[in-house]
Amino acid sequence: MGTEGMKYSLVSREVISDCIETCVGGQWMDGVLVVGGCDKNMPGGMMGMLRANVPAIYIYGGTILLARYKRPGSEHRHACSRPWASTAPAR
Repeated sequence: MGTEGMKYSLVSREVISDCIETCVGGQWMDGVLVVGGCDKNMPGGMMGMLRANVPAIYIYGGTILLARYKRPGSEHRHACSRPWASTAPAR
């Protein structure tokens, strides 16, 4: 945040989008699975999926804070968030 690299976030989104579109089109893929990890590459991945115009799935593979639903203390978790937490040995 606030670093020199942040000036390039819009440019990098375009590059990511172009890479996805080029790979899908160049390899004549029937579909694509895009895995992104942060809010900087998510828009690029989505744009590339749309431009490629083939069936696509986007999977978010990065870190995200857990949500609190209706009352503090109750944590709403999806299947992908820390699946090892329930099987971790007690210390």
